[in-house]
Amino acid sequence: MIDDERRHNTYGLLLSLNMLIDTEGGSEYTVADATRWLQASGFAKVEARHLVGGYTALYATK
Repeated sequence: MIDDERRHNTYGLLLSLNMLIDTEGGSEYTVADATRWLQASGFAKVEARHLVGGYTALYATK
């Protein structure tokens, strides 16, 4: 996932560029974007955990 300011996670930004090249309107998403979608779907608690290699996991509970 890319950072909310879309400035710091170089790896995520390159993946976002690759998605845009390979798909129409494709992009990586920010933690804030995914959190909003999960909360709108009824998830009460959303937690982002940064993993090795620039990856991020989101944990959500209903």
